[in-house]
Amino acid sequence: MIKKRRAVSQAIGALFALAIVAVFGSVLVIQGVQGVQNFTSFLNIFEETEAKSAQEVFIVEHVKFNSTETYVNIDIWVRNTGKIDITIDKISIVKIDSQELIVSTEGIGKNIFQREVKQISFTSANVTMPTSCVCSDWEDVFRLEGSKEYRITVTTTHDKSVESVAGLFNS
Repeated sequence: MIKKRRAVSQAIGALFALAIVAVFGSVLVIQGVQGVQNFTSFLNIFEETEAKSAQEVFIVEHVKFNSTETYVNIDIWVRNTGKIDITIDKISIVKIDSQELIVSTEGIGKNIFQREVKQISFTSANVTMPTSCVCSDWEDVFRLEGSKEYRITVTTTHDKSVESVAGLFNS
């Protein structure tokens, strides 16, 4: 009795199955490598932002409130004492005792180079009169609430914030 041998057909079938597995496997490996690469890139960007934020060192050097009956100007001087240039993005001023938001300005975009002081000014158009005061103009605010304090928060584009407290008569 002679047996039929199927060695050639089994070998071709195994090679065909291997080719299919190799194609699908290589697609999965390539997608996996790309996913790992994208995640690594994301972490590098996050790490770079954190490193820059740590190098940003600045202070609110002086705050001056100027007022007449019809307008108010608030001048804030910010000094960059860090190792990199900074860009001021947001400034907010809050009346401490009533938590009223007096100034909230975003997108300022003021660049301050190393060891430089820049003045940032706000006019009546940017400043809201406190409602906790029974005042008709800014002269009344200065006369009736001269001893009140305000919290000034300055934030950079890398989300580094510095806070300072100032009164109306610290000019």
